[in-house]
Amino acid sequence: MLPISLNPLSTDSLTVQIVTGIEELMMKGVLVEGSRLPSCEELAKKIGAHRLTVLAAYQELRRRGRVVSTPGRGTVVIQDPRSLRREVLRKLAAEFRKKGKNLGFSPQEMAEAVIGPEKAGAENKVASVPYATEWDLFAPITLN
Repeated sequence: MLPISLNPLSTDSLTVQIVTGIEELMMKGVLVEGSRLPSCEELAKKIGAHRLTVLAAYQELRRRGRVVSTPGRGTVVIQDPRSLRREVLRKLAAEFRKKGKNLGFSPQEMAEAVIGPEKAGAENKVASVPYATEWDLFAPITLN
């Protein structure tokens, strides 16, 4: 059974918590392409949610292209965990760039934060970042 737990005190709905929990299991490699999810009834009973809440979560996962449901076969993971990891990382990076820019951080400061102080400061080197655009954090990072 899927190790998903719900937090009734969370500001996220139970449906969002289920979707997030399943996506996290995919990113960790617990659920891989071809893995079968439990039925709505089984998962609802296990995590203490209503069957319709789990159904809504599965529908959202289908909408996102993570799973496919087939009558008689159940719900199966169809997205490769690596592509999901890349997608989530791109979203996190975009949020980081936006927040950093709004707070007035330079691309250089943000790049140093990404590569970590142990790499930038331990050897007393400054990170040189060849940006294609001012806020392109996906450009290659090299140390002088």
